[in-house]
Amino acid sequence: MLSAKSALEVVLTGYSTEKILSCLKCGIGPLCDEEIFELEDYCFLWKIERRDWKSPFSKIRRGMEQEFTDSDKQTLRHLNDLRKRAVEPFLKLESEL
Repeated sequence: MLSAKSALEVVLTGYSTEKILSCLKCGIGPLCDEEIFELEDYCFLWKIERRDWKSPFSKIRRGMEQEFTDSDKQTLRHLNDLRKRAVEPFLKLESEL
């Protein structure tokens, strides 16, 4: 089954962004298309890779501003919620292996 193989590849590659996004786009995981595209944009903007998926995202779109606005904080919370939901199935698979 392609989806099981793809999910296993995510775990075996150490959470490659390319593999995660590929799985999400194929319907593995709880995100809708719009949420996947939001997450994808963030990942490519900030070059999110492997270890970054298991830790909270901390950068905002506006770049290196000194302080986060309330809107920035809300956006970051939303993106971290997407990150958690996206990796949850893979973390579960990893723990079962």
